[in-house]
Amino acid sequence: MRGGRRGNHWTLYMAIALAVAARFFGLATLPAGAAFNSRADSAGLVATPSYPSPRSPLSKSAASQPAPDEARVVDDGASPGAASAPVPRPVAPLPEPQRAPSPAPARPEMPAAGGGPAIRTVALAPGKVVLGYWARWGDEPHPQRSLERALDVVDYVTPYWFTLRGDGSLAARERDHGALLEQVRRQGRQVLILVNNGRGSRAAMVDPALRAVAVENLYRVVRDYGAAGVQIDFEGLPADLRDPLSAFVGEVAARLRPEGYLTTVAVGPKRSAESLDNDGAQAYDYEALGRIADLVVLMTYDQHGEFSGPGPVAGLPWVEDVVRYAVTAIPPGKILLGVAGYGYDWSPSGVAVVPARTAAALAADRGAAITLDGWHIQPYFDYVDAGGQRHQVWYESAESASLKFGLVNRYGLGGVAVWSLGQESPKLWPLLRGQITE
Repeated sequence: MRGGRRGNHWTLYMAIALAVAARFFGLATLPAGAAFNSRADSAGLVATPSYPSPRSPLSKSAASQPAPDEARVVDDGASPGAASAPVPRPVAPLPEPQRAPSPAPARPEMPAAGGGPAIRTVALAPGKVVLGYWARWGDEPHPQRSLERALDVVDYVTPYWFTLRGDGSLAARERDHGALLEQVRRQGRQVLILVNNGRGSRAAMVDPALRAVAVENLYRVVRDYGAAGVQIDFEGLPADLRDPLSAFVGEVAARLRPEGYLTTVAVGPKRSAESLDNDGAQAYDYEALGRIADLVVLMTYDQHGEFSGPGPVAGLPWVEDVVRYAVTAIPPGKILLGVAGYGYDWSPSGVAVVPARTAAALAADRGAAITLDGWHIQPYFDYVDAGGQRHQVWYESAESASLKFGLVNRYGLGGVAVWSLGQESPKLWPLLRGQITE
């Protein structure tokens, strides 16, 4: 893959530049697809840090589905490093994927651009927050390797370690929490403990007494771990939990803020207050959560995924629609734009997650030409496997992710949140440092 990398970048940058020019500046009529060399290492994300704080490989959607109530219960404080790690359920393959209708124009293939000046990608502006999610299964090495590359960039490491149970206790996952905490502290960075929802979490959200137990348990974990605060990442909630979710986040903030800790929350993407195009987002009251929380992560990924036919993980127009609404309801400086470090491979056998760091190598191995979709501004490719099944892969490359940093800069957002460490292309991190690489 190393050979010819520079030449591949020229064609990729040119394709992205033409797409951006056509979309944002009306400078050219862009054909719907622009092919670039399949050996280009274009699978990643990027940005720079700095937030004055007082304080998959699974996809994000698969990792954060309500978890079975497994693992150790934390109801009297937590001890870093004492947790055991349940084995995650594998993602169930879908039947033959049905291609979802796309608002994008047709994508005729065209040869890669063959010359002209190199077009630079977009770097995150100085002073923006960078949050990196940590989600590890077993002894896989990639999250740790990614963390070592990223620790000079990220402000917050957010480990997926706890799940809220219905009785207000917390089920813990992963072993040796203390090692990660120590590594992050040595680099002068901070940890935000992530808690997600499990199958029985509803009771702890709607019952005031159980909610009080849950809030106290979260406070004890943050205190005992020496963390900067907590991230509440409740997903797949029905619309009737809208007010209970806001009440839960409010009570967490009321308990943590006087002690100098942060309360942050992740919210599903929506394009209006009562957006009906994403049922899972109706439980998020952007205005209420924006008032309560210190930071709000927009989960602007999984536009398509295990639940749909092939399509972009996070098309640029769709992401901008979400941002455009969000800034009307949440103070822009509190918003962190979620960026995927992965993609999906659709086939009649099901849907598999593809880490962005391996996507270009997969295309090269299959002899597939990677195409930049001219409307969604995201790469994809098709191939046929040894069994004769046709596959289509969409993923977030470093170059396509960098254009989303442009949205962060333009809308004055607080920064970015990358899901998740170990999936992204290494090329992401220079862009997150504010550097441009040719």
